[in-house]
Amino acid sequence: MTGPSRYALSASFSRASEQCQTSAVSNMRDKRLAGRNVGKLTLVLDVPMDIFFEIASHLDPTDILQLARVSKDLRAMLLSRTSRHIWMATRKNVSPPPPDCPEFLSEPRYAYLLFERFCMLCGAGRAVNVHYAGLARLCRECWKRDVRKACTLAKDIAVDKDKVLLKVVPTLLPQATRDNLERHAPDHVPDVNQTQYSFFFRPIFIEVVEQYRALCRSQNWNQEPMRKFIEERKRWTLERLNFRKELIRWQVQVSSQRADAEEVAEEERVSAIIEKLRELGYEPTDFPTADEEWDQMMNQPRKLTSRIWTTIHLKLVACLERERARREQEAT
Repeated sequence: MTGPSRYALSASFSRASEQCQTSAVSNMRDKRLAGRNVGKLTLVLDVPMDIFFEIASHLDPTDILQLARVSKDLRAMLLSRTSRHIWMATRKNVSPPPPDCPEFLSEPRYAYLLFERFCMLCGAGRAVNVHYAGLARLCRECWKRDVRKACTLAKDIAVDKDKVLLKVVPTLLPQATRDNLERHAPDHVPDVNQTQYSFFFRPIFIEVVEQYRALCRSQNWNQEPMRKFIEERKRWTLERLNFRKELIRWQVQVSSQRADAEEVAEEERVSAIIEKLRELGYEPTDFPTADEEWDQMMNQPRKLTSRIWTTIHLKLVACLERERARREQEAT
């Protein structure tokens, strides 16, 4: 094997992922396009390319991912290297913008890793278990099945008796962690400190084991090819672990910004509801202090719209009348 860029995922795994990604959205896409508008979106290909690129650069990465699924022509165009500047531009439309795409990833693959929610193995939706260092996003079931301790994976493929392998291989690929569950960005990773009890993603683990064993069969341990292989893999692993660090730091920024926005939206919602209830003759002193239904309608991170008000205002009034009746009963 040659340089580190060859060690992303195995070719067969990548092909399977692509097929799952396509099938996972096919039904949803068919429903969206059903009716008179079938195929009309492909007319964007008739727009001059410079105008199309300008329009596309104002979209979000998820919009481009969806657009690439509309037709084979759009997919071929948007996934080509000539469209790299579109993906770069759309990434800047995200707030806060994620780190630049690393050299070992294509722009579309990077966007898929960050912004899609489909499992890269089975195609299931709402796949929130993301392993940034391993470039994988998995559903709960696939994560449970394919992310295991190195000693367990070694036993599954009958190499657990090789003590040297169990000591060396865990340092040659990034350990798998649920990066979406991490609450803070880690420090810079200076070295690879992983053991047979660390968790790894099965396809990458098996790939590295096969490469390691092939070298073991062909030469002695102290020969140059093995030394070079180990050095390259450790360097590759360290690069991926620090790539993960950057993305977690960005992820924390996104979560913090989202929390701030939700807090502002909730405050605006409460203020708007209070104003409307005052128009109906109610004051904050009339509000319930321990009413779950009331709290659920009041304390939501969504601004009050006319539609929401139409839905909830009679329920709010009912809560207020219940509270008034309760207080009157306590007063007697």
